[in-house]
Amino acid sequence: MSKKIKFFNGNEIPRVETDIFYPSFLLQAQHFCSKWYANREDVFMLLNHTVFLKRKYAIRVAKFCIKFIKQNREKFNALTEISEKNTKVYIPAFEYTGMYTELDASSPIIADNQLVEKGLVYATAEEARNACKKLLQALKREMRRQKFNFLTEKPETGTTVFVTTLQRSTIEEITFDRNNLDHIFYYELGMLYRNRNDALQAAEQMLNDYSLI
Repeated sequence: MSKKIKFFNGNEIPRVETDIFYPSFLLQAQHFCSKWYANREDVFMLLNHTVFLKRKYAIRVAKFCIKFIKQNREKFNALTEISEKNTKVYIPAFEYTGMYTELDASSPIIADNQLVEKGLVYATAEEARNACKKLLQALKREMRRQKFNFLTEKPETGTTVFVTTLQRSTIEEITFDRNNLDHIFYYELGMLYRNRNDALQAAEQMLNDYSLI
């Protein structure tokens, strides 16, 4: 289980020139500090839940992402070594709307921060962008888990759980079956809860989020 991360809620916006922190894979400190000016990059990070008012939360997100890659290496097409044919490499980056940054393959930043070992080096910009998207999806799932306490361990067959939908009135109580593909789908999407109240709160938030689209 990850340490608690305080995300901005949907109504919060930092004041202009407030110190903000965001995770960075290019720095040994694992974060970068700048000022909030509500520019394109600032808003991009806010919408993706990767900007914070405290340094520790930015660092926790960086560590969460590195751990997630380690546990899911098969989902990431990262380089395992840099060969002579790689003159440029690409690193996922939350602070750019393109979602990656380009480095010379010989940059000391790569070795200094063990980026290859961490699964953070990619041969193309598109691969780095796709990796960043997967990390953002994992982060959103973690944000929901911390807020609504959905199940992160697959229940045993026969366990009573609750499923969320976009309509509060259709919270469904089911008996989990590990052989039921729909049940596995709900679990993988973070839609299963141990108790009805958590499921209801999550469904209400889903409705609020949906109404803002």
